[in-house]
Amino acid sequence: MSEKKKVIIVSHTHWDRAWYVTFQEFRARLVRLVDRLLKILDEQPDYRVFMLDGQMAVLEDYLEVRPQRQVELESLCKQGRIKIGPWYVLADEFLVSPESLIRNMILGHRMGETFGGVSKIGYVPDGFGHIAQLPQILNGFGIDNAIFWRGLGEEGERLGTEFIWNAQDGSSVTTIWMPSGYHNISNLGYGIHWGDISQMQFESELALDQIRKAVDTLSEIGHTSSILLMNGIDHEEP
Repeated sequence: MSEKKKVIIVSHTHWDRAWYVTFQEFRARLVRLVDRLLKILDEQPDYRVFMLDGQMAVLEDYLEVRPQRQVELESLCKQGRIKIGPWYVLADEFLVSPESLIRNMILGHRMGETFGGVSKIGYVPDGFGHIAQLPQILNGFGIDNAIFWRGLGEEGERLGTEFIWNAQDGSSVTTIWMPSGYHNISNLGYGIHWGDISQMQFESELALDQIRKAVDTLSEIGHTSSILLMNGIDHEEP
């Protein structure tokens, strides 16, 4: 008999502030996304939690347009229904100094105080590699874990999806590597991986099939009975 798995599904979005369109064009989409998220959380108490990509800048950009919704956002964050931070922005670790990364984290934590505190998750999903001392920086902020996608080569097959990352100073974090990306079940229950689903119908059987396939794939290189599935992708609404 195959081992029973505990599947953890995280609803989230990944937010590039500027990419293939301008910052302001993406911000218009961000306002629509957060407006929709607040409506869902108000109307659906069983929609438990949504993760805002580990960076406080997302809230900052939104509240510059919708300052009247700050109290509502603060309440939902304090309830744990919206997960924020711990970073200010998701920086490219090789393009900035270690001090910049530390100040990035300090700013994220300071901004998060108004919202009841930040998530203590070392979330660095889309960086194109990671500095050796990242565990030391994370430990300095009381964070004992890291989650990422990019940055591993062939050693990923040997290390698997869960391992202990030891830095040169002896700091360590329990690490989850997402070999299929931060979007391994994006658009769950819909027939496209990335794109507009507003005119499509949710299919429960398709969703179950997507989950089964993702679990089978990740189980091949996993070391535990827990599987992390990420239902979200770039600029995707809840």
